[in-house]
Amino acid sequence: MRRLAAIAVTVCVVLAAVAVLRLRPASKLILHVPAGFTGSFILVEDPSGVSLSREWGHVKIDVPPSRIVRVRSLTPLEQDWKSIVAIGEDGTIVPFEIETTGARGAAQALRRLRYLREYLGGQNVVTCEFWIGKANDDVASEFQALRRRRLVSPPASAPNGRG
Repeated sequence: MRRLAAIAVTVCVVLAAVAVLRLRPASKLILHVPAGFTGSFILVEDPSGVSLSREWGHVKIDVPPSRIVRVRSLTPLEQDWKSIVAIGEDGTIVPFEIETTGARGAAQALRRLRYLREYLGGQNVVTCEFWIGKANDDVASEFQALRRRRLVSPPASAPNGRG
């Protein structure tokens, strides 16, 4: 009888621990990108986009080849992250780097986390911009092209621009 009680207590403790770990606040942002991905990509707030949800302390976002990810809300991203990384389809991890000089500035890294709130075409447009590359890469024209495309609604079957 004591053994059954001990097993029941152990099972309850394990289930409680799993629930706490699964539902804990997100501390890591993971951006899944195509293998060998470099250049810019943006997240666009769009009511028809996907929901960002946390699981196991992570928020995961899939970046499609179109480089535009439509999400219902960028609010889940408005926090301090312990870790931000991009992971390629081949498993390559690209760390987030803010350093722009020296060896770290010359390294391939996930860079620039910038929020934009603009009033365009009679609507509020909220975006978050990233790029993967070196600190001195000129990505201004890429971002301009993505900003123009973000106002175009994706096909109904492709909420993240994967059409």
